[in-house]
Order: sequence, then C-alpha cells, then structure tokens
Amino acid sequence: MARRMLSSVALQAKDLRQQLKAVFPLCQFRVRSSNYSMGSSIRVCWIDGPTVSEVEAIANEYQSVRRDEGSGEILSGGNRYVHCDRRFSISVFESAVMTVCRDWEVEPVPTVVCGQSEFSSPHIPHEANPQGVGGGVKDLQWLVMDYLAETSFYPVQEADEVSVGEAAPEEHRDRGGAGEAVESVLKPGSSWNASATHATAADLQAVEVVENHAKNGFELFFPGKPDPATRQLLRASGFRPSKKKAGQRYGRWFWYAKRTEGTYEFVAGITG
Repeated sequence: MARRMLSSVALQAKDLRQQLKAVFPLCQFRVRSSNYSMGSSIRVCWIDGPTVSEVEAIANEYQSVRRDEGSGEILSGGNRYVHCDRRFSISVFESAVMTVCRDWEVEPVPTVVCGQSEFSSPHIPHEANPQGVGGGVKDLQWLVMDYLAETSFYPVQEADEVSVGEAAPEEHRDRGGAGEAVESVLKPGSSWNASATHATAADLQAVEVVENHAKNGFELFFPGKPDPATRQLLRASGFRPSKKKAGQRYGRWFWYAKRTEGTYEFVAGITG
C-alpha cells in the first residue's frame, strides 16, 4: 500500500509539534492542521502549561499571511493561520479564583463548574459571578481570565550552579589558566525602587547579569519579581525562570537562557 503524502500544512504542523515538544517537554500539545478553500490553518491546544504568548513565540513562525503593501489589509488566498487555544484544568481554575478573590477581597468564593464535554472549560456560573469587582467595570470571571492569561503553569526547571572560584571542567576552563571561575558578572545589580511590588521594565537597569560559562548561558537576577510586561519580554527573548539550588545564590530566583545570537544581543542591550 502506497504511503499517503502529507500536505504542506500537515508537514508544518508536524514540525511545530516537534518544536513545542523540544521547548516544553513536560506539556502535552495537540496540533491539528486543516486545508480549506483558499487557505489553511494550524490549531494548537493544551491544558494549563505555558502561557499563550510563550507558545505563540514559537507557533507564529509557522503563520503566513499575505497583506496589501499599501493598506495592510489581508489578501485572500494562500494564507496559513495558526490558532493557539489554551484551556485550564478545574484545579488550576479553582486556585486562580481563590487567588483573585483574596486579592480583590471578594467573599464568599463562588463555586466553579465545568461541563462534561472535552471542549468545556471551567467557569463561574453567571448567577454566582460578582459584577463590578473593586468598584470597577470587570466581573470576577474576567479578572480570573486576566490572571490566568499571564500566569505560566509550566513546571519551573532548576539549574545547578558551580560557585565562583571552583575549578571548571576541562572543556569549560578559560585558556588563561586552570581553575578559572566558571561564571562572570557582566553587570552588577544596582539600587531600585524597593517599595514597588514588582520590578518594572525600567528596572532592567537594576538587574544583575551573570554569564555562566559551565552552562554556556546567561542568568539575570532581578531585585524583585519582574512585572508582567517584563516577564513577557523575557520569555519572548528566550529566558525562563528558575531557582538556585546550590552555590552562593542558593534559593534565589533568576531568569536563564542558553547563549545564542538572540540572547547575546538581549544581554548586550542591558549591559551596554
């Protein structure tokens, strides 16, 4: 029996699935492709895991949309769209509802329901959904979805650290001599607004930048938890959060990335 040849969009979907598996090996993605008159599409679905923006940073590379050079309007025919559909387990949704209710002082915490269909999503019943929370215009369901949209539930990966002054493995030693430090501080941290809840994009100037030679990567130590915009920028630039489990920075959270042309340029923009 002759093997069925995959269409162009099916091959793209297969490659995208492999890319996502390589970046997020602990998350299960369902990637489906479809052809239709004058175009095609790829749909990516997953539960909890990384944020939509994290997945789109990879998936959007597989999107191809033709636009009019003058007006910017989408031209018909030959377009390939990529749709990212993130859903939530009931346990994660219930936890988010509790968190938002605590932050906005909403009592009592409403019950979460979920339909029987695999396409059903957890939600707050309309009759139990508080309106105008905090004197604003958003209801509780809306605030919960805002919270979930920026929150990653992908397991944090820990990174080992070889302390400054320890001998590096032979293949990582600097040619200047044996026993060189396996990390170097490219930019020491500076003062910031300690009263702020989060570090902000402006506080990129306060971050401590460390080059980890043993891991062939960069580590960014912020004075506080970066704000959502900064976290999104870091993820889009290839950085991921982690926590030190050894060395002089034991217990500190940081953002790390392998050394690539892109991450090098990002770090160069911080260090000047």
